[in-house]
Amino acid sequence: MKKTRTGNSRELLIDAAEAVVLRDGGSTLTLDAVAAEAKVSKGGLLYHFPSKDALIEAMIERLIRTFTASLELALQSEPPTRGRFARALVRAMFDRPPELAEKESRMSASLLAGVANQPRLLDPLRNAYARWMKAVAADGLPPGRSMAVFAALDGIWLWSLFGIYQPTPTQLRAIRIVLEELIATDAS
Repeated sequence: MKKTRTGNSRELLIDAAEAVVLRDGGSTLTLDAVAAEAKVSKGGLLYHFPSKDALIEAMIERLIRTFTASLELALQSEPPTRGRFARALVRAMFDRPPELAEKESRMSASLLAGVANQPRLLDPLRNAYARWMKAVAADGLPPGRSMAVFAALDGIWLWSLFGIYQPTPTQLRAIRIVLEELIATDAS
């Protein structure tokens, strides 16, 4: 029973850290601010995360786990043909439920905190990208095609993360169609 409570406590503390970053910016993330947001003592926070870096690492790891789970689910329903990984990326981005999309947007706050505090904290994300880029390279599409799809999807994600631009549903559908056409060309 205690493990469940600990796991839930860790998740609630990560939620609180994300809320602080989203509301006040990545450079304002402090253990005191997170403890206050979570309504716990600083000692309670330190029990789970002995440093701010440990908290940010946990935030980033959760973001990677969540996206990887979405991607793996999309991969399971894709036939093992050329362009499989690119098609799964498109599905992971566009077919996720709205509540998961919102949760992933909140979790992306960890990147802002990581960049603002210690760029090395992004190493787990760099490692995840290295794995994903290997899958892109082995996707069987002509050189650059899967990477272009991945880059376009990352662009949409970064627009949202930084509040740069929010495409309309019509624009998102149009982007998806273009990406699917790019994948399908020469994919058979």
